[in-house]
Amino acid sequence: MPNMPALLQHPDAARSLLAILIFGTWTLALVSAIALLRWHAVSRLGFRINKFRVSGEDVSPFSERLCRAHANCYENIGLFTFIVDVAVAT
Repeated sequence: MPNMPALLQHPDAARSLLAILIFGTWTLALVSAIALLRWHAVSRLGFRINKFRVSGEDVSPFSERLCRAHANCYENIGLFTFIVDVAVAT
């Protein structure tokens, strides 16, 4: 792989980058699921689009869990990235 930086040519660094990308993708998948669930609540259940609680508890227990999982992801993605970066650098 001649066009890649030297650090990323190491297999562990590539795996670490993949782990960060998967974590970010999972976070975006949770946001998409929340958006779909809320769209369903607006279009089918008569919810007002500007009246959702941040916790998601007003839609369903599953929605509440999705919101909590998403919050955990965005709260920890910085720490996860830092740990992976330190592991790659050492």
